[in-house]
Amino acid sequence: MAIYLQVRAGPLQLLVDALGVHEVLSLDDLAVGGQGGHVEWRKQVLNSVAVHTFFGQAQGERLMGVVYSATEGDEPLMLEVDEVVGLRNITAAQWLPMPRLPDATKVFFDALIGDLNSDAQVYRLRRPLDSALFQPAIAADDITS
Repeated sequence: MAIYLQVRAGPLQLLVDALGVHEVLSLDDLAVGGQGGHVEWRKQVLNSVAVHTFFGQAQGERLMGVVYSATEGDEPLMLEVDEVVGLRNITAAQWLPMPRLPDATKVFFDALIGDLNSDAQVYRLRRPLDSALFQPAIAADDITS
């Protein structure tokens, strides 16, 4: 069994490995620069990723920040999301087969599971994952092709 933090950015729901989460906080308490921006956290400057924009979704509320390391030992980054849904304990048998994804996005996800409160699918963010992948924005055309 593994523990994941489920977050929502507009219609997109993600699971991030709880082992990579350093802190969850309100973005109201921080000066956030938006996609491609930076934020100060504990006297460190972190890259800040607006999850909506990065994955080609309409801009959302971005109320919460998840300080996350995509690979153990890497510098963390800030994932800006609308909501932190909560922690989930997931067994290997609960994962569903992955659908076919566009090349631009399939490098980010490796499994999915159903949401507990809706019909939505929740995608697991790969870990380890090269945090440099979060630097360039994915074009909306790549997402819809």
